[in-house]
Amino acid sequence: MRRSLVCALVAWMPFAAIAADNPLGISWLTTKDLNLYYYDSLGYLSPHAVRTFTNALAWQRRMFGWTHSNTCAASVWRCPR
Repeated sequence: MRRSLVCALVAWMPFAAIAADNPLGISWLTTKDLNLYYYDSLGYLSPHAVRTFTNALAWQRRMFGWTHSNTCAASVWRCPR
């Protein structure tokens, strides 16, 4: 049990190092159609944002026959209070 826990922690260390290298706290996610940029604290919204974008793009293709020529960029930001 202890050995498997240590192996799991060692396996996740590179991801922790990558996250620590970003001083701004901004992450990105890249798909075939989208580059999404977001604050690390808003990471829970990234799957929803990608799914919403993908659904909207599929609808535009189906209804209008429109296809984009480039990869689109979008960002998820928190509004100040």
